[in-house]
Amino acid sequence: MVAPESCKKDVLAKACHLKKLSIRGQMAAFLESRGGISNLEELKCLERLKLLNDALYMNKTVQLPAAFFRLVRTVKKLTLANTRFQWSEVEKLAQLEENAFMGDTWKPEVGGFSNLQVLWIERAELETWEVSNLNYPILRNLVLVSCDKLNAIPFELADITNLCEMKLDNTIKAVKSAKDILERKKCQKIIFKLSIFPPEAESNATQ
Repeated sequence: MVAPESCKKDVLAKACHLKKLSIRGQMAAFLESRGGISNLEELKCLERLKLLNDALYMNKTVQLPAAFFRLVRTVKKLTLANTRFQWSEVEKLAQLEENAFMGDTWKPEVGGFSNLQVLWIERAELETWEVSNLNYPILRNLVLVSCDKLNAIPFELADITNLCEMKLDNTIKAVKSAKDILERKKCQKIIFKLSIFPPEAESNATQ
């Protein structure tokens, strides 16, 4: 893990074969600066990128620049922590975790995540999530961790044929909706794995 100030063009040019990089610091300045985010273009083999915004800078607005996805075109796994983007910003990710986005409602655009296979949301303030089965056509794995405000997982996800596994960790309000999806999958005769933690949450959902 390195500081944004260390991501100089000449430094990254010498590490052009780097596959995994974690950057921690003031993300707003790093993403806005031409001498910051643009330097990632030197990493021709980058596959995993993590951007961690320090708590000290969480009150500053962070936005993903349009050029971001061109600069990280080889990335297969992107982790955003404490960046607190607005949920509207998540649509930009269609071109390719903890407090990565903020707000209580997410309604993605149809067809925006046609290549997404794994969706992991952790410690989000999300309360309402509206989707159609066209939003994530090849989604196969959904993980929700500490999304304690989420009222329900969209039932429409049950009609995504590829979706075969779902994990809820301390996401108690959404347990009943997850079990509804499980029952729908059983009716479709599709093998589907549902994991719920803590186990008491599953028991309470059936009462």
